[in-house]
Amino acid sequence: MRPGRLSACDAQGDSTSVTHAGAIVEVERLGGLAGFGIGAARISSRGHCDTSLLSQEERAIVESLFRLPEKGAAGGADRFRIRLTRRMGEGTQTAVVPETLVPARVLACLRDELP
Repeated sequence: MRPGRLSACDAQGDSTSVTHAGAIVEVERLGGLAGFGIGAARISSRGHCDTSLLSQEERAIVESLFRLPEKGAAGGADRFRIRLTRRMGEGTQTAVVPETLVPARVLACLRDELP
């Protein structure tokens, strides 16, 4: 980690000046028993992760999640899914994957919010 940064979760949401290798990834938990992020859910779980503060292995895992086919995002009933969104020079890229595939340091960036 860089001096003065507590974790990969301390990143600000503005990713306009960040390169692909150090992109800010928006993280959102979806589904589960509480229906996070779905319709009229009363709670959401969101955060931002600065991928430049992740290990090389964690960055490789996050990168691979953006290459999964849409059907690879299937989970099970009442299982959490994670929506990852990054903004890059060529636009926005989003992946929705089972929570079990996402590195723990990325999941640690999630914060529960009331609307």
